[in-house]
Amino acid sequence: MGDKFLLVKSNTYSKFFSELIDVAVVGLVSRIKKEDGEDSKKGMIITDQDIERSSFMFGFYSVVYPFIRLFSMLDALLFFRSGYMLIASAQVNKFQYSP
Repeated sequence: MGDKFLLVKSNTYSKFFSELIDVAVVGLVSRIKKEDGEDSKKGMIITDQDIERSSFMFGFYSVVYPFIRLFSMLDALLFFRSGYMLIASAQVNKFQYSP
């Protein structure tokens, strides 16, 4: 962050179990989108049309979501490991930075 910012707080999140869920969901959605003749080069974008076309899948996901959420909570068992995503809070260092 250099001298321009002061790190106030940082935390990591998303460990093995969360990543496993993410890979499974993204893989399933990308497979469905490829069957519809769509292919995305940059990430996974889900539009209103995708939800309408795959209403069963999204309805099913809303039913199984509580179980997926419980599965992702298994990340807490990995307390001795840091997550692979970082979230940080910072503020401008008023003493070092002048625009």
